[in-house]
Amino acid sequence: MTFTHGINAVTGRAFQEPQETRLMDGKPDVSEGLCGSCNNWITQDSKNAWIKHANMCHNSKKRRKERRAAILKPKPKLPTLLPRR
Repeated sequence: MTFTHGINAVTGRAFQEPQETRLMDGKPDVSEGLCGSCNNWITQDSKNAWIKHANMCHNSKKRRKERRAAILKPKPKLPTLLPRR
């Protein structure tokens, strides 16, 4: 189901679409998509090519670790403002 519908089995959400797309040199019927996670151009020679890449790339342990660290990163505290009198 993951490769057919593009739903991430881990999150239950659709995989992130390519940041940009371009036609491949020498093959005008094949496009490439820029992955926002790994910043690589992925050949989209079939409908499932992008989804298969996204499944491996977006669900990798390294990516999960990076996302978890970003979520758990302490937010900077704002200065406390005293009420005006």
